[in-house]
Amino acid sequence: MSDTKEFKNTLTRYLKARVPFISIRSAERARVLDILREIAQGLNNAPVYLHTLSQGTKELVSGRSANEDRSVIGALDFASQQIGQRQNLTFVLTEVSDTEDDTPFS
Repeated sequence: MSDTKEFKNTLTRYLKARVPFISIRSAERARVLDILREIAQGLNNAPVYLHTLSQGTKELVSGRSANEDRSVIGALDFASQQIGQRQNLTFVLTEVSDTEDDTPFS
């Protein structure tokens, strides 16, 4: 089995199982997001939101803006509000720095 197919199968299983935290480290961000978008299209009643520093938070499949705040803190606030109101949501945060080290942010 190819690495891409294995990655896609594993990520699909994790999302269907509603694993609360998935960390993906890759130099190919666009490729990972394409795979994630493809998987998200097949998930019923489980919206996936994507946060980038340049665009804020958007619904991954439709590209519809969900939150204009571009900061990571703003994205986390939005995610916590939405999770409190709805079920089966997934939030993808890109460009999050300083999470490896023991910093106030992490």
